Amino acid sequence: MTVLTILRGLPGSGKSTWAAAHADKAAVVSLDALRRMASGSLKAWHARASREDTRAIVDAAYLMVDRFLSGNRNVIMDAQNLDPRGTDRLERIAARHGARVEYRTFRLPLSELLERNRTRPEPDRVPESYLRRQYATWDATLDREPTLLDAMQVTPTVWVEPVPGELGVYACNFTRRAFARHKWDEYSSTARGLFLDKGGHVVARGFDKFFNIGENPETGLVNVLKRIGYPVRVERKMNGFLGLVSARGDGTLRYWTKSGQTDYSALVERLVGRFDTTALWQIAHDRDVTLLFEIIDHENDRHIISEPDSRAVFLHAVKNTRDFTLDPEADRMVRDLTGEPPLTVAVADTPGRLEAIIDREAGQPGVEGVVLYGADGTMAKVKTRFYLTVKSLRPPLEDILLNGKPMRIGGERGRLIRAILDGMPRERLLYTKTINGTPAVDMEEVGVWLTEHHLI
Repeated sequence: MTVLTILRGLPGSGKSTWAAAHADKAAVVSLDALRRMASGSLKAWHARASREDTRAIVDAAYLMVDRFLSGNRNVIMDAQNLDPRGTDRLERIAARHGARVEYRTFRLPLSELLERNRTRPEPDRVPESYLRRQYATWDATLDREPTLLDAMQVTPTVWVEPVPGELGVYACNFTRRAFARHKWDEYSSTARGLFLDKGGHVVARGFDKFFNIGENPETGLVNVLKRIGYPVRVERKMNGFLGLVSARGDGTLRYWTKSGQTDYSALVERLVGRFDTTALWQIAHDRDVTLLFEIIDHENDRHIISEPDSRAVFLHAVKNTRDFTLDPEADRMVRDLTGEPPLTVAVADTPGRLEAIIDREAGQPGVEGVVLYGADGTMAKVKTRFYLTVKSLRPPLEDILLNGKPMRIGGERGRLIRAILDGMPRERLLYTKTINGTPAVDMEEVGVWLTEHHLI
């Protein structure tokens, strides 16, 4: 088995000396060597390197690690490797090639690091202020190996909080800023109902964040048709909220939402509890997966699409791993247990076939849409025009009916809102949530009423 040795330590701590002594056994990838190549010296690099320069150098180093490991060569990564997002990225590269990861940490007092830096040849010195900042930021992290939890905690577009009632378990999710400003990266998109223990191991997880066709440049229809792996499985998208069910070691199940233990967890437990929960625990525990259910609850959380009754619809079993991976065998076992048929509506083997399916599904009435599952793990959503139209009416209706704000909307949306306010009985337009006694706009009934009156 090939080995990736990740050296960790501040400038002057002895990493490069150690790497040079072991270069006969592994390829050495040195960030400082790349900086010297790009700028002539470390002093020059620190004087004028931009953020883009740094990104280019780091990407080049990781590409070299990837190429060496793909050729079955051992690799020594000679860099500070202090930011846990960097070490997480290196571990993922190693995992792709089946390489073992070993850490070697170099830690010295600040006074000795400063002295070593002063005695270096001038071109190889780093600014003392830089060394002091790095020490203040990272020295305390050198007492243990970095984890995925550390990487999530230092990512500004991710929030991490302890899960109430679950000792040593943390919920990760993307921030409002990430959502509002489309700040998506490998951490904010993964941190969507991701739960880690204090060692950084995955306890439970939902889907990675994935996007509607056309929501951003990467998910434009042409790009999706070109990039997604074929065959593509097309599944009906249900319209509720996501419930995550995972196994504790004591034989009990966690019934969580994407934020962990919340008021809505009781709804997950109530509806999933209609199945054989002992058997569900056995599957979730033995396969080490999280069971994902769409929770449709008429009493407490009415969405847009009309459903005949409250229920938990099984979606998929997801492996409790850092990267999103479905477990087809666990899927089969849960479907056998619950009697739920697969949600697949079509399979596309070519871009032309997929484009035709997308066009057909976008025009379906009374459903939310479909989810595309590419053979390469790529996922995307297609929302129907019906769903998008009704959803666009929810914020103004809530403002008018629940917050007492005046209506200032024209065009087609304004026409539909005026028709709803003039024509729908209030007892049909509003309902009270059983779970907390709060009033809400019944968007399910809005969609039904608009359809009945041929307004959409």
